[in-house]
Amino acid sequence: MKKMAHKPAEANRAFSVMRKMFNLAEVWGHRPDGTNPCRHVPMYPNGKATHLISDEDMGKLFRRLEHIEAEGLENYVIPLAIRLQFEFAGRRSEIVTLQWDWVDLDNRRVIWPDSKTGGMSKPMSEVAYRLLATAPRPEGIPYVLPSPSHPGKHLTTGEYYNGWSRALKAAGATHVGTHGIRHRSATDIANSGIPVKVGMALTAHKTVAMFMRYVHTEDDPVRKAAELVANRRKTITEAQPAPAALPAGYAGIHSGIVDLLDAARQAAARSVNALMTASYWEIGRRIVEAEQQGKRRAGYGEQLMERLSSDLTRQFGRGFSRQNLQQMRSFFLTRPIRQTVSGKSSPKPMRPWRLDELAQVFTLPWSAYVRLLSVKDEHARQFYEAEALRGGWSVRQLDRQIGSQFYERTALSKNKAAMLAKGAVAKPEDSVAPGDAIKDPYVLEFLDLKDEYSESDLEDALIRRLEDFLLELGEGFTFIGRQRRLRIDQTWYRVDLLLFHRRLRCLVIVDLKLGSLSHADVGQMHMYCNYAKEHWAYPEENPPVGLILCADKGHALARYALEGLPTKVMAANYRMVLPDAELLQQKLESTRLLLESRAALSHKERKP
Repeated sequence: MKKMAHKPAEANRAFSVMRKMFNLAEVWGHRPDGTNPCRHVPMYPNGKATHLISDEDMGKLFRRLEHIEAEGLENYVIPLAIRLQFEFAGRRSEIVTLQWDWVDLDNRRVIWPDSKTGGMSKPMSEVAYRLLATAPRPEGIPYVLPSPSHPGKHLTTGEYYNGWSRALKAAGATHVGTHGIRHRSATDIANSGIPVKVGMALTAHKTVAMFMRYVHTEDDPVRKAAELVANRRKTITEAQPAPAALPAGYAGIHSGIVDLLDAARQAAARSVNALMTASYWEIGRRIVEAEQQGKRRAGYGEQLMERLSSDLTRQFGRGFSRQNLQQMRSFFLTRPIRQTVSGKSSPKPMRPWRLDELAQVFTLPWSAYVRLLSVKDEHARQFYEAEALRGGWSVRQLDRQIGSQFYERTALSKNKAAMLAKGAVAKPEDSVAPGDAIKDPYVLEFLDLKDEYSESDLEDALIRRLEDFLLELGEGFTFIGRQRRLRIDQTWYRVDLLLFHRRLRCLVIVDLKLGSLSHADVGQMHMYCNYAKEHWAYPEENPPVGLILCADKGHALARYALEGLPTKVMAANYRMVLPDAELLQQKLESTRLLLESRAALSHKERKP
């Protein structure tokens, strides 16, 4: 009877028949009186057990399933079997015996040639399709759910029931049999207003009476009526009063205040940018002047930059790397102000400027001047600056015009006036909201503000899951940071995840792509590794290694970027120590599908 512990009702029925058989054997004289071996054996408690898994317990169970899948705590067939039974509202025997030949992924249907109620066909939900489309298919095994302990066989009902019981217990949920899933499905169908006949097609019940036996409704109609009345009264008494009629002229006052605040924000952004640009120009002037005074000393300029970068970064935070200071120096050299604001000529600036005076000279944002520094031709640079001032170009518009070689195209055009007029027209993507202007990375650095960054929910969830996965591998990974920002030339980049490997003593840069791998992605990762080697790694550390993860739909890819390592021996050592790429691919794909399935389920539940 212990083998039927997962079927308490069937076990009790079988036990009851055996007890009556032994009693009859005593009555008919085939056994001595009082020798019935079933006399003092208790039956399984089944009289008042609930058959319905509650909303709360179902939430606990599915959260536990996610944890089981993420940590690999059970063979994959157990959580897959549970999810499939929920999706198809099937009987336990129908789920564990499911064969791949019965699964039609193209038409999204599953056809059972035989079941308790005969042959049947059920459509796949989107979640069911994803579960089956991504389920492993071991070679030579016809079953969707192969048995972990009986090679070549399907998952047994006992294995499934035991796995189900472990999941419920670990989730802290009330124990019900797997049949509770069908009770849950029938109840949800009835409470959702779906016609009974349609619900019967999903649960494969032959009669309305049998279907309704699985539906759990309010036991006390009077109590239910009382609750409805109380809720109606609560709705009335707690209703918010209708908003009062708008005062005369309100729309005009409101729109005027909105315009005022927008203008104020824009003015604030311009003011910050002007003072920042003036400060950087003055810093560049002082660096050049110091270099001229100390040029007789070998290496004086390099030493000056190194020390200034170190001290200013310690005192004022980000924004004072050697590259940034070099940019300020170049800005001064390309923009020598040979005339004071008052109009008096001077061959070169001889004194520090007042920032409020100097700010009046620089009317473009600092980001625009940084972009202009990349234009090597002086005439082209002056042209773009003049047109940006004349046309009120945003930084995005300036960047687009430089990238499209607007200066060269205008110079070659026969109708330059028409060309200039066309170039002054902004495109939708050129606009910058006042709030975005304040979030410019250069402004954030200048004000030493925290750099907030939002990414898509899927990408954010994926990288967090993978971060946890890598750290929990026990392979020596330690966390450094997420969304680490870096600037190469005039372009800002971010790396999704930065780790340190204690055994290899190197930085590990993880970059996630929601698409297929391209040559540009590989080149970009090598660029990241070179930057990290120069700017982030300590002298005693080994060269950084890159890990590219591509979460393309239907095909995940994990690739290590090891080509930049100095020796093949080091590359081989890295491969031996780092987690296997195939393991990461499997984890990436399963995590992406899990998150998308959860999102689809959540969206489905939110629909009225």
